[in-house]
Amino acid sequence: MIAKQKKLLVICTVIFAVILVLYLAVIRPLVNTEEPAQPGDPLETVEGETVSVNGRIFMYPQVERAYMQSIKVVNEHGSYEFYRDENDDFQIRGYEGTVFDGTKFATLVTNVGYTLSKVKVTDNATAAQLAEYGLDNPKAHWTLTTTDGETYTVYVGYDLLTGGGYYTMLEGRRTVYVLDEALATTVLAPIESLCTPVLVAGVPQNEYYKIDNFTIMKGDDVFVMISILDKKLQQNPEAAVEHFMRYPSGYYPNSDLLLEILYGYGALAGTHVEKLGPTAEDMKAYGLDDPAYTVYFEYGGEKIYLFFSELQGDGTYYATSSMFPLTVSVVDEASVSYLQHDLISWIAVYPFQQWITAVRKLDIVGSGADVSFTLNHGVDSSGAATLSVSADTGKEIPNSDINNFRQFYKTLLSIAIEDYTPLTDLEKAALVTEENCILTFTITMTNGTETVYRFYPYSGTGRRSLMTVNGHGEFYVLTDLVVKIASDANKVLYDLDVDSYGKN
Repeated sequence: MIAKQKKLLVICTVIFAVILVLYLAVIRPLVNTEEPAQPGDPLETVEGETVSVNGRIFMYPQVERAYMQSIKVVNEHGSYEFYRDENDDFQIRGYEGTVFDGTKFATLVTNVGYTLSKVKVTDNATAAQLAEYGLDNPKAHWTLTTTDGETYTVYVGYDLLTGGGYYTMLEGRRTVYVLDEALATTVLAPIESLCTPVLVAGVPQNEYYKIDNFTIMKGDDVFVMISILDKKLQQNPEAAVEHFMRYPSGYYPNSDLLLEILYGYGALAGTHVEKLGPTAEDMKAYGLDDPAYTVYFEYGGEKIYLFFSELQGDGTYYATSSMFPLTVSVVDEASVSYLQHDLISWIAVYPFQQWITAVRKLDIVGSGADVSFTLNHGVDSSGAATLSVSADTGKEIPNSDINNFRQFYKTLLSIAIEDYTPLTDLEKAALVTEENCILTFTITMTNGTETVYRFYPYSGTGRRSLMTVNGHGEFYVLTDLVVKIASDANKVLYDLDVDSYGKN
């Protein structure tokens, strides 16, 4: 048994020795082409080159960002130039103000300023060798100009068959080097890949609620417009802001949806920039010459527009904005999903949301009711708010007996939008007549604004009623609740208990 183990050990030792010889003699030289020169070995350098501590060669002395005046790139996608402006900031020439990716620009700076070659291929390359390395007809080149006026132009040829770099040559020197593969993402890439697809900037996320007159247009038509209520007209004077639906008027906006969207405008951006400096033809090709959707809002005295194409087959939009008009970006549908929302998504479920303390008058006509309530707001000797009500029938409801009226008011608050009516415009026009209206409910606020609600039953059973608000009707409510408003108003007049949660 021991003899067999010794024999196996000898065999393993022999195999290891063979592998080691193969590695040292064959494999290592193939994979380690950048082995630094041994101490004392002569380095073959030409004028302008410098040598790193590990024996690799710099094409030209390192130039740090602080000493770069400009970087001009020409490649198969076109040309671009970054330059240092009078404020010591880098700009893209011809597209000043365009936001570019700081990390990618830093990579470009490193690529052109730190030209440490992976390997030096040859000096005094022949015409045949230049053709072999793709340097007789380079795919790209860059020119780095320093703040001292020095310039370095480098040509980029083929990439290595094994990957990992590109053959390059400095203008004025027929020496071929291999530089890092990172060139693919900078000097070989389109300028758009270095730009940031930002659409809106400068709205602090702790001030998003100050965005005013938020508007969505579909084509040339206003779809929805939501504005900030004047501070003097707010129901709750302690609220930072209150919003109202400017269009369609009379409704209350879906505040949760609105604030979520406005919050996103702190830094709205796409996935990437598709085009820098679009022409009129480009704008037409991207569907932005006549945008399918326009978003408008105001912040800090500035009017901001965003333009979106139709939704593309891959679930994205082309977009541009008045803040960054020099770029067309691609935006994921999920980032602006509200563009596809129906009107009902923008409107609060409960159309009647007025605080009772802000109401001056309630007029109810129809379904057996015909009464006008005037609300008298006051303050008692302790400073507490009081409410008394006078009806045009002569009925007086003192503050001490106001609870039944408050229950009636809760009935008003319970009216809820169920969904769209299935009626066509012609059918709605035929329905909205005086004889078809079962209830007209008018509310006048203490600030003088007035909103008129009317209800028109339309279904076969009459269970659904089209509701119009200031003459505009899209949605239906349950007819039973409409009739209950009239019933509860009469109960108030005749001192009958109102159950706001009851069926009648």
